[in-house]
Amino acid sequence: MKKSRTLIVSFSFPPYPRVGAKRWESFAKELHERGHDIHVFTAIPLSKYTSYQNDSYEFKVHRKPIKYPEVLINFPNDCIGRTAYRMWRVLLSIRFRGNIYDYSINWGDYFREEISRIIEEYRIQNVIVTGGPFRYFNFAINLKERFDLRIILDYRDPWTTKNRFDLSLKRNREEREMERRTVFAADSITTASRDVKASLETVFLADFPDITNRIYVIENGLDTTLPVNKISDKALLNDRNGKELNLVYYGGIHCNLKHFECFVEAVLSCNRIFDNLIKLTLYGNMNPNYNDIVRQKGGDHIQVEPRITDVEFLRIAEKTDFFVYLKPFGGFENSFGVKFFDYLRGRRKILLIAPKGDVVDFVENNEIGYVLPVDGMFEYLAELFEKRLKGEIIYESKPELESELSIKSRALEIERVLDL
Repeated sequence: MKKSRTLIVSFSFPPYPRVGAKRWESFAKELHERGHDIHVFTAIPLSKYTSYQNDSYEFKVHRKPIKYPEVLINFPNDCIGRTAYRMWRVLLSIRFRGNIYDYSINWGDYFREEISRIIEEYRIQNVIVTGGPFRYFNFAINLKERFDLRIILDYRDPWTTKNRFDLSLKRNREEREMERRTVFAADSITTASRDVKASLETVFLADFPDITNRIYVIENGLDTTLPVNKISDKALLNDRNGKELNLVYYGGIHCNLKHFECFVEAVLSCNRIFDNLIKLTLYGNMNPNYNDIVRQKGGDHIQVEPRITDVEFLRIAEKTDFFVYLKPFGGFENSFGVKFFDYLRGRRKILLIAPKGDVVDFVENNEIGYVLPVDGMFEYLAELFEKRLKGEIIYESKPELESELSIKSRALEIERVLDL
């Protein structure tokens, strides 16, 4: 195909350690390797993340301030922080319609000024905007009034088809109208799973019969340029000598709250019969509901830690026995999150709570983990932990599987969308 000049707009981009940031970092690197002229427009990472990772790419990354109150991102626990949180919610509610928790709500000026300048200076042909956040989808569509561009909207998650922010009916209607406008005007839409595509078709197919032909499923993939865990699972077992059995969850949590509580209680019950050898660490920025469960039930052996980078993740993976993957029930059974591919690089068995679908089938068919039953979870985990402590459960590396899931095959699909 002919080589494109493409601008990727992504609110999150490394070194900001959100798992959603990695999807387009991997795609951008691969598209650049294939000869495309790639630019990325993104937010400057929050101050506490700036030293985590080298911000040097062979393509151009344009960074601007986040333009969103950090206190609304970090879920503060102290009195002053909670007061500031409430104050900002009131101020944004007065100023903006729709979802005030959308991080890109203030990015209109960027699209009118900085992004427009980039389009003119580098003669950009395609603008890919990835969400969430989603408000800047609306700003991107406005670019078509000024430039001869193809606008591609990338849905990593649903926008309004799943109301995860407890919006009022009025604000949800306002947000839905913004989405309707952008879906109508977009040249193409890519989704990270067929679940998200189906949710868009369910809501908008009656209004826009052509939408099916404009949506392309481009799943996340494994970035084979990144390092993998070099400490084999067998070597970890041989070096155990009575040490803790470590469970690790990496990234944000969006699963059913009851399932999370059930898992925490099962781990604590296992600890009582395994002499407190089980340790669960959750790395990420959890919302208060999950944090409350950990505070109330967790004790010393269940800990919540800040977000971590790729480098830190692999360092932690070296001493990890199981990765934990908790998926929501009700419409995302076929969606492979970015963290799933990080877990593959970590090369340890996965403990999965998920509805029946592609993810469950993949884990079971490739024998890379175990699907935990919601009923009887304690008994199931106790049996697994006993086998692990006896050395009967070992992860075997699967290079052929890693190659099959490589980001390179996904980049081919993106090229087809760019060349339409």
